[in-house]
Amino acid sequence: MDERVSAIVASSGFGAKLGDMIDVSEDRALWTLSPRPELIRNPLRPAPHGGAVTAFLELACKRRRRA
Repeated sequence: MDERVSAIVASSGFGAKLGDMIDVSEDRALWTLSPRPELIRNPLRPAPHGGAVTAFLELACKRRRRA
């Protein structure tokens, strides 16, 4: 992960949990939100926590804006 992406991820409360979902190469960044157990709030309805989804989108948008 490059310095710019690391700084953006560090600015988020969910950054530590989302940081490994970002794959940065020279000409692109691939963001993949995986529904890991620590991001699932309700085990009866296994969907990522809304805050995790929102943080993920915010981080991706910040990265795109700074590109």
